[in-house]
Amino acid sequence: MDLIIPKDYTPILDLFETQQAIKIVKDTFERVLASALNLERVTAPIILSADDGINDDLNGVERKVSFEIKNIDKTAEVVQSLAKWKRMALYRYDFHVAKGCIPICPPSAGMMMWIISTPSMWISGIGKRSF
Repeated sequence: MDLIIPKDYTPILDLFETQQAIKIVKDTFERVLASALNLERVTAPIILSADDGINDDLNGVERKVSFEIKNIDKTAEVVQSLAKWKRMALYRYDFHVAKGCIPICPPSAGMMMWIISTPSMWISGIGKRSF
């Protein structure tokens, strides 16, 4: 399906303001849904120890992303699915019937470095891009 923009269309918001508006909508949706369903936001891991059994085994075809952790002689894995972790979190946070959690994964250090070092993403204090 092709995007159709009327010839006389003029956006009300500039590109950066549009991004800010999208964030407001997403944050508001999360807050209202969490309130309606009695959910609490909790931070989920992005990396797990390979031997703790919390990371899902996928469907047996895909390979997990894993790496060795220096100095502690352990293998770590990038989280593939939070299904097992969510069940464990419900228990650890002592959630009961009619209460739950929204797991939020923090951005990885690599992603943060990409965001920080990408020139087109540098923003000045007045809300406009600066290079």
